[in-house]
Amino acid sequence: MAKTGYEDQHGCTWETCWTGGTLDENACDECAENVSETLVCMDGGEAYCWACLKKVFDVEYAEDRPKAVHARGRVVRPALCRVAQERCPAVRKEAVMTSESKSLAPFIVGLQAAEPIGHLNLTLIPVIGDGNEGMDYVLGADAIRDGALMITEVGPGGRVPELLVTSTTEQMVLLLDGEELVGAKQNRILNTSVLLPPRARTRIPVSCVERGRWHRVSARFAPGHYSPARLRSSTCRHVGRNLRAFGRATSDQAAVWNTVSHVLGETGTLSSTSAMHDAYQTRNSALKGYVNALPCPEGARGVLVAIDGRFEAMDLLGKADTMKIIWPRLVTAYALDALARQKGRSEAFTPERASAVLGDLAGVPCQPCPSAGVGEDWRFESGSLVGHALVAEGQCVHLSAFRADCNSERRIR
Repeated sequence: MAKTGYEDQHGCTWETCWTGGTLDENACDECAENVSETLVCMDGGEAYCWACLKKVFDVEYAEDRPKAVHARGRVVRPALCRVAQERCPAVRKEAVMTSESKSLAPFIVGLQAAEPIGHLNLTLIPVIGDGNEGMDYVLGADAIRDGALMITEVGPGGRVPELLVTSTTEQMVLLLDGEELVGAKQNRILNTSVLLPPRARTRIPVSCVERGRWHRVSARFAPGHYSPARLRSSTCRHVGRNLRAFGRATSDQAAVWNTVSHVLGETGTLSSTSAMHDAYQTRNSALKGYVNALPCPEGARGVLVAIDGRFEAMDLLGKADTMKIIWPRLVTAYALDALARQKGRSEAFTPERASAVLGDLAGVPCQPCPSAGVGEDWRFESGSLVGHALVAEGQCVHLSAFRADCNSERRIR
């Protein structure tokens, strides 16, 4: 493969790559076609064929396009292009650095912690309160089953940290952070929550949770489980820092694999491909016990989670109907954490302590960051909490929060 490099005015390095048109890594991200020549952003990883460059960036070139580009010394003008504003790493970072901090208080005020429900060492405190019941969207898992949403690898060769989503529904589609996608070349999880626009093709940020496989077992991804809270917490922390620093929702893949390895070990799971999915299959009977013992309370929009009496996670949805649908899958994920942490009796996690967590959330400053879909990805990290909120149309569509660090000097108890 031959390469020639140059920079745009934002300092991002772009390289023109030529092949014989047979290498998977030279596929265009926009049309997914394997072509002989692509333009690759070395800072962001995006690759485009010449036909898509004209369509996506609205630029014109002479018939001798490679020479015309080299003569100009500039490939595109990101500051003047709508799509480039979203995709140029320098522009994404600038948007994050210049945005003002936000507060979650408007979304927290009015919420109430209900009476706890528990099973063994897992305690759930439902959160009730008015939400954004009027926002029209469907869950990704439902859209996939209905044939209205297709999630595939990016191009024939695939790309570990990104997947391509094609929506044919007239509604927006909600994908949740930590949601597992099973199949294709390897299983992945969502790095952050994304609200997809209607009838659109969108690339979403993901992480691998199946280290030992990189071959295709299906053309499309199917819905899987939700990730355990400790994996979501670690991923959330790294994604937040990368969003603030680079404007990209990328994780620390090595940290993800390390957490998956611990999950497999603690659940006694033998997996030939080191797949997180196999841990749920191994402990299926015990996990069902938790789900059957912890039904979704009527009207719950959210839930605070404690294991052995200690706060671990919180999920808050904009609509109670959405929480009711995903409740069994969320409880299954929380239970997987609880199974590895059984230590006998512990102090109770009360509604008063849950209210204290809500108070902390209302006071934490958030940094608005770009989202892969509709709205903004608000990120926060304090001495006690780490998390994010997907905010669209002035509403909190999904908020997830986690205990920041099990070794933190200040712990939420």
